[in-house]
Amino acid sequence: MIQFLFHKENDITRDWLFYIENEARSLSQRNEFAINNYFDREIFNPEMKKFLSSPFIAMMLDKLPDDDYEPMYLNLTEGYETHQIDEFYKPRFLRLKKYGRQLFQETVFDMEDRPATEIIRNVLYAFIPVFPNGFPTVILPMIISFTASMIKYGVKMGYPAANF
Repeated sequence: MIQFLFHKENDITRDWLFYIENEARSLSQRNEFAINNYFDREIFNPEMKKFLSSPFIAMMLDKLPDDDYEPMYLNLTEGYETHQIDEFYKPRFLRLKKYGRQLFQETVFDMEDRPATEIIRNVLYAFIPVFPNGFPTVILPMIISFTASMIKYGVKMGYPAANF
């Protein structure tokens, strides 16, 4: 069964914000490959496969264009293992990643002078209404990875320079 963390804005507690920021700060110490790999290897998570197979998510993702995918950042072994995955998971995963990055960027676009917890809170708020049952647990690594990129690279990676 797919788990959901946040069903409404009040579900996003200070503890969750601290956890997400702390994870992102820790991850931002690593290189670009490691930051992107943090989420991309979630394609192997059985819960992610259930999520991508759920009727609503499948319908939502299949409506998105499948052009201009972002690359997957996987090591050699992980790259080989993606050939063992059913073919419909990878395109859906890549659409989810692209859609997630676009929503993240739109949300943080004009928040460059805000504290990290406020930015993270607004990103989570933006994702809650996208899914019918709230914010799915399986996409938390995506938020952490994108936040780590923003902390590390700011404007260089297409994110605003945030007050970190």
